[in-house]
Amino acid sequence: MTPVIQKKSRPIDGTPYAVIIGGAFKWKVLKTYQNDEAKQYARWFLATSSAYTHGEDELGDGYVEDVVFPLTNQLVEVDGREPTAEEQQWFTTLQWEIQTARSEVVESVRVL
Repeated sequence: MTPVIQKKSRPIDGTPYAVIIGGAFKWKVLKTYQNDEAKQYARWFLATSSAYTHGEDELGDGYVEDVVFPLTNQLVEVDGREPTAEEQQWFTTLQWEIQTARSEVVESVRVL
């Protein structure tokens, strides 16, 4: 886990722990709940905006894998600044851990 993201909540109008963009969505991470984000049901408290929300932020919990898994999604901001190489590496590693976990689930279903 990156040392930047903590379990304390941040206000929606403040600086989020991280900002992730992908497709038409922008997620602001306001709180984390688990230490191991690669777990299947790990979740973050998010402010999500898109064309579907008319540019407004919608608050709610979201599964980490739904936010970071598409390999085209990018970590664009951490604590109001550009992410360091270490933080980018953490994000990329998290994406691959989630992809590996999904592949294992699919493979176990095929065995059944």
